[in-house]
Parts: sequence; C-alpha cells; structure tokens
Amino acid sequence: MLRVPAAAPPAERPAPPAERPAPPSPRAAPPTGRVIPVEWARPQARTASPAEERIAPPGEWHLPPRPGLAGPGGTAAGGAARDGTASDGTASDSTGTAGRPAAGAAGRAGAANGSPGHGIAGGGAGSTGAQRTAGNGLDTAAQPSLPADPRAGTGYRRPSRTRLLAGAAAVAILGVTGVTGTLVVMHSHQTVASAPAAGSATASAPSGPPGTGTAGSASATPAAAQWSSPVPVDPQTLPASGAQITGLACPKRGVCYATDSTGSVLSLQSGGTWPVANKDPNGHLIAVSCSSSRFCLTVDAAGYAIPFTQGVWGTPALVGSGSGTLTSVSCADSSFCVAVDNIGVAFTYRGVTTGWIQQTADPSGQALNSVSCASSTYCVAVSASGNVFTYNGTSWSNPAAVDTGHDLVSVSCPTKSFCMAVDSSGQAAMHSDGLWGLQPIGPAAVAVSCPSAGSCLAVGRSGTTASYANGLWTHLASAAPGARITTVSCAAATACVATDHDNNALFYAPPASG
Repeated sequence: MLRVPAAAPPAERPAPPAERPAPPSPRAAPPTGRVIPVEWARPQARTASPAEERIAPPGEWHLPPRPGLAGPGGTAAGGAARDGTASDGTASDSTGTAGRPAAGAAGRAGAANGSPGHGIAGGGAGSTGAQRTAGNGLDTAAQPSLPADPRAGTGYRRPSRTRLLAGAAAVAILGVTGVTGTLVVMHSHQTVASAPAAGSATASAPSGPPGTGTAGSASATPAAAQWSSPVPVDPQTLPASGAQITGLACPKRGVCYATDSTGSVLSLQSGGTWPVANKDPNGHLIAVSCSSSRFCLTVDAAGYAIPFTQGVWGTPALVGSGSGTLTSVSCADSSFCVAVDNIGVAFTYRGVTTGWIQQTADPSGQALNSVSCASSTYCVAVSASGNVFTYNGTSWSNPAAVDTGHDLVSVSCPTKSFCMAVDSSGQAAMHSDGLWGLQPIGPAAVAVSCPSAGSCLAVGRSGTTASYANGLWTHLASAAPGARITTVSCAAATACVATDHDNNALFYAPPASG
C-alpha cells in the first residue's frame, strides 16, 4: 500500500520587475550529466486538484478525471500540468508521459498549458516519467504509472475502421436512394393535366440559344393528334351526282370504307384517294360495318345487305320484309351482324346458311338510331326516346331509360363491359361494370367511336371534338371551321376519320414528322 505524501508548498510569488532577484545558482546535474538551469521566478501556479475535471480538448470525449497517486514532495500523479515549462521533453497527448527522464522540467504537475521551450507541451494526463520536478527541487521518487489509455475502464471503445467504412457506405446508399426518390417524385409531378394545343411541338429539344428550342430530356414526347384539313372524297363523281356520304367504317389504320346515297362503296387508298370499290344495284346505301379489313357488310334503304369477304363483294341479300327503313348495322365478326330500323325492329345475321332473323327490340315502335355489337352475345341499340336495349345472343332486353327525353344518336361498344352513347343534347351515356351513367360533354354530338374500352372520340355537327380517356371527357381543338360532320370512325385513339356534309374526309392523327 502506497503512502500519500503531503502536498508541496506553493511557489513564492515573483518579485516586481524592479526588484527581481538574481537568478539562483544552477541545480545539481542530473544523473545523465546535463546541467539544467533553474527556472526564473514565475507567477504562482494554481495547484491542480485530483478531483477537478479535465477540460477535454476538441475532438475528445468529455471524461471525468481519474485520480492518481502523489509521490513524496510532489503533487498528485496524473494531474494536468498547467503552468510548467516543457524544456526538451515531450508531454504525450494520450499517456502524458514525458520523453526522456529529467530532460524536461514540469512546474507542479506536468506540462499542459505552460509555454513550451524546446519541446511540445501536451494536454495528456499521467505521470511525467521516472523522475519528476516539484517546487524547486527534483523528485526522484518512483511514481506508479496510470493505464496507458486514460479512458480505459470507462466503457468507451474506439470505433474500428470496418465500422467506420460500413457507416460511410450506409450513408452513401441512403443518399443515392434519397436522390433517386426525389427525381422520381419530381418526374411524376411533371405530367401535363390538360390536353396540349393542336399543332404544338411537344418533342423535347436540346438546350441552345434562345429561339432555337426548349431545353428538355433526350426522349421525345409523342405529338398530340389533331384534325387535318378537309380532303374531298371522290371529287369527280360525288359532286356531279349530288350524292352524300352516308356511312363510314375504318377497321384498321389506313383502311376505310365509305358508302354514299347513290349506292357506291368507296375505299381509301394509300395515296389519299377514295375510288369506287363496289356498286349496290339498289342504290342508296345507308351504313357499313367492318369487323376486320377482310370482312365488311353494307345495308341499303331497300332492306338489302351486301357482304365483303376475303376481298370480294357479294350479291345483295334481303335482310327483312318489314315496312321500316334500315338505319344502322354492326358486325362482331364475319358470321354475326345485327341491323336495326326506324320502327324498333332488329335483324340478326348468323352466316350465309342461316341468313337473317327478325326480332322486335322496341315494342313501342321508336326508331332505333344506332347499334353496336362487341360479340355475338352482346349488342346494344339506342333509340330516339333515350332508351337502351341489350341483346344477349338470344333475345332483346326490356328498354332501359338511360337518357329519358333525349335522342340517343350513336353508340359504340368495343367490349362487353364498356359502351358509350351520345345524344343530341350534349350528354354521353356510359355503360361500365353493368351500370349506365350520364356525363356532360358540351355541344351536341352526332357520332361517337370507341376503338377500345375507356377510349372514345365524339364529334359534333359543327366540328367540335371531345375525347374520353381515364374516365374524363376532354375538349379538343375542333375540326375545320364550318365543317358539318356526319360520321366518325376510329381504328385507334389517335387514328380516326370523319366525313362531313360536303363529302370531305378529315383525318385525326398526330402530324407527320419531317
């Protein structure tokens, strides 16, 4: 057990500069043979108490002081040296151990805040080596050393390089993830809510001087569809005969057939011309429907139908002997078609062998303006009184009062689960998931065409156009001013053709590039 010696007496306060005594004689030479001059008188140093808390230098943890042992005639071992002078020794920042014994002199308790001589004054705590100075003499008593790390036993553990690298990698991954998520959110909020104006350039262009383009991404956004200028259909025949286009069907892009009031079937060619493809001897074709580019069927005012199969037009066949006039026809495939007339009668076609079967759809005798068949077991017909009739493959349903009091003029059903009808009062009746509902679309429409479920285009007589997508109707730029639209047919959402009262064709598609 070590005996704790009494504290060394405090150093005398130095005399004023005018009465500064002469330097004392040199001390005795240490065992190494060097003579170390005695320090000049200096201000009284404050004795460091073992219980005082060491001020942690920047970058270190704030740890409580560790009490040490004091040798005879000296202060507590391990106290922070504050007012001494380091001569040639080095006070370690971690162990506090002076370099060579007796090579440096410490005031009361080691070198920390004193003015350095030729060595480095450290801030560490601990013993000053095997020999230590106290007061004005040498303390040659051996002092016990503290642990090498003053934080030993406090629960602190320096993080390893592996943990530091793992932490840095985790921060980098989180940073990349955050930036990616931010870019995705920014990109998701750049979607345009309204339809672009017709003819506007929507493709992104590289950044450049003002007036050369708009800075944007490298990928180009598809241009919005717009109406073309009116193009005359068969200008040599139609104007001379006074005929009017009565029907239109476009089963695919670039393939369209139109019928006129003189009994001609006009076929759209790649060059934009419409030559006569077939002639009905009865004249006055009413409507045409094409389930594909290889099968179409026309009906005339006399109640006859002419099929177009595998590129060959057939001969007229009587649809029915009713007193009404056929108004519309729709074909789901080459072996199933339905035609309706103006007195509520429907006629079903099931191939050449079976022929046509007549059934009453509307017992009240209201005119059936339009019919559309998604399959051989699902058709919808609409009437002038706002009623809807559904065919299930065997019979017609009772009238459903969907748009009472309004004239439903056109219907289009691309699938069994989706249909759209429009009336002459600016409303649309939509059938989805077994229910019908009304939506306003603005100006009165004369025709609607839906190339797929949830995608439709409606046109008004004055050329007004509305597009249905994502559950909403959007007003688009009108067709040619003054155009009196009569029919419309869409092979795709951006591939439609309309005809007007002046026997012109208008194409709704994105503008040609270049």
